[in-house]
Amino acid sequence: MPYSFDPLTGSVSKSGSGLSSIGGAMTSAIIPDTNDAYDIGSAEYKIRDLYVSDTTIYTDSGTLSVGTAGVPGSGDTIVNGSELKAILADCSDFAEFKARIAAAAF
Repeated sequence: MPYSFDPLTGSVSKSGSGLSSIGGAMTSAIIPDTNDAYDIGSAEYKIRDLYVSDTTIYTDSGTLSVGTAGVPGSGDTIVNGSELKAILADCSDFAEFKARIAAAAF
């Protein structure tokens, strides 16, 4: 699906079929028209690098994991926000927090 940009009107149009590509500077948010329906990349056509600011990556479950693309359930959890908060609430000092994190089965 090739895209074209008209610099006079600022409009982007698409035509044809197949893989799509688009380039240029981002000047607005990317907001899908349907919840939980679209991906960025695929098991076959991967995104090489993802750069985000130093704030937050949100997930519905609060869990961030790394796995094999296209293989559901193959991921190792990196962070689970709910479990991390519970561990923190139960610790009396930083040494205990570090020990509990090291022992946690994320």
